[in-house]
This record gives sequence, C-alpha cells and structure tokens, in this order.
Amino acid sequence: MNETKQAREYSGRIFTEEDIVLNKEVAGTYPKLSQAELANTVCELVGWVQMNGKPKTVQCMHFMRELAEEGELIIPALNEKHSASGRRKGKKEAIRALDWTNTSEMSENSAIRLEVINPGARLRQWRTYMSTYHSLSSPNVHGNQMRYTIISAESGRDFCCMLFSASAWSLRSRDEWIGWDLTDRKARLHLVVNQSRFLIFPWIQIKDLASWALSAAARQIQSDWLEEYCYAPVLLETFVDLSLILLQQLYFN
Repeated sequence: MNETKQAREYSGRIFTEEDIVLNKEVAGTYPKLSQAELANTVCELVGWVQMNGKPKTVQCMHFMRELAEEGELIIPALNEKHSASGRRKGKKEAIRALDWTNTSEMSENSAIRLEVINPGARLRQWRTYMSTYHSLSSPNVHGNQMRYTIISAESGRDFCCMLFSASAWSLRSRDEWIGWDLTDRKARLHLVVNQSRFLIFPWIQIKDLASWALSAAARQIQSDWLEEYCYAPVLLETFVDLSLILLQQLYFN
C-alpha cells in the first residue's frame, strides 16, 4: 500500500487526509460489503450528501475506485454477472417494444406528453434505447439526473428519450456568460443542469417534435428536480455537434 496522499478534490468536494484514511479504514474493516454499501457508509461518516439529504453514492463509489486504482485501498469487484443480466433483460424489453414500428404511422402527429423515467423496467428500456440508437450510447453520469421519454398519450408508444444531469464542472464560455468567478461557480454550479443526451428514434417523423420536447422539458424540469432533489435549477445547458449542423445544411441545400 502507498502512503496516504495529501488532501485532494473530487467532484467538487475537498477530501482531507483524514477523509482518505477513513475511506481506507471502511474498505479494510468491511471487505464483504459491496461498492455501493461501502460508498454509502463513507458518505454517512463524512457527510457527503445531496441537497435532499441522500448520500452521493455514485460519486463516492467512483472516488473509491480511483483510490483503489492508485493502490490506496482495496474494494470488492462489481457483480458483473448481475450487470450483464440486467443489460440482456433491458435489451429484450426494448426489442418487444419496437415490434410495432411503422414509419408511416409515426409520421402522423398525435397527443404526446413528457414522462419521467424511474428505476425499474422503464429505466432498463430507456438505457437500451440509448445504447442501441444514440451515437454516444448510454452514459454513466454522476450526481443528480433526470430521465424523460416523450410518449404518445393515446397509444403509449415512445417517440424519444432525454437525459438531464449535473452540469460541466468547468466551462469558460458558460462561466464568462454568467459572469461568475471560481467562488461563485463552486457555490452555484448545482443550479445549472446539462442536457447530456437527446434521442429521437430514427423511425419517428413528427414535424417540430424536437422543439416541442425541449420546451416541454424546460418547463417541467424545475418542478421535477425540486421534487426529487429539494431544489430547482435556474439554467439549462447543452452542447451541439457543429459537424452535424454542417451536414444538415449541406443536405437541405
């Protein structure tokens, strides 16, 4: 084992030498706990929680993995068998959901609504949609997050998927536009939400669907985020692939 490192910053939190020692002690004292259980224990002991009081389990797990890779501590391996099983199950559910696909039918607009995706079968299906049809696949995001699908209120068919998550830690153009310094960013970054994934299924042809989905999410996310995390964001950010815009301009011209 290496000697304990000096205080370090991870995901916006400063971990002191004592905090890192505590990570090592928890991992060494409870070797039979899962990574999530170890992370929950550390979060409870150091008070690393979200605005709603829930532990920052995912962030802590990744911090402990980073320490493990550096030889600072030893943590149990993930249950790969369980993870693979979950992916296979989600894949089957998505395939069953797509059996009805018909481009000509979906080109006719109908009543649609925004649906929050919660853990369970719908979340597994959402992940499979992203993994199958999004060029960047389904992301492993950290911190607060909100997933949506746009769904037909009449048929229950899914049209597209969206993911909103924690904003980029450092982004010069955004920070300059807002006008805050490092201290401001540390204090208020949680109020900015990033739209990290947006997928309209390739067989869906509904005019203005993208604009409708984005505006609906912008109107609804404050109340959804407030209910889930006990605070409401005030700014949405997103990133655009300029090469795709150029391709679209060439195509339509």
